[in-house]
Amino acid sequence: MTVSPEKGGAGASHVAEGIACEEASRGDCSITMCTHVVGHLDAEILKQGNKTIRKEFLEPFLAGDKVPAFAITEPGSGTDAVAMTTRAVKKGASYILNGEKSGITAMMDADFVVVFAKTDRDSRRARGKLFCVSHGFAGRNVAVL
Repeated sequence: MTVSPEKGGAGASHVAEGIACEEASRGDCSITMCTHVVGHLDAEILKQGNKTIRKEFLEPFLAGDKVPAFAITEPGSGTDAVAMTTRAVKKGASYILNGEKSGITAMMDADFVVVFAKTDRDSRRARGKLFCVSHGFAGRNVAVL
């Protein structure tokens, strides 16, 4: 809802989005969790991406053609990005992702996943990158945010 009309969104305020989530939760609070996490966070993340990211992931998402998932939670660290163990190692122009995610929001319906991974193994800070991983792009370095 909060993505600008120029990028394909509704251009609504965060307050309007909050009201919509509150109203949807009156029927089922799990719908609000899924729509807010996936709808708001993924849209906010994807709109910061380059033209390729916006074209291949954000535009189809906003058009209702693709469903994203959100993968930060890990079995040993929950949503603590500093304690995250999933790593991304650069190999040439690509990255190799290695780790385990759990509780991935909207995974069962997703066409692609926004995956959080650390790029500095020894960092005590939440330094890393976000990756869009899609079934249709296996073996291709498409989306590093």
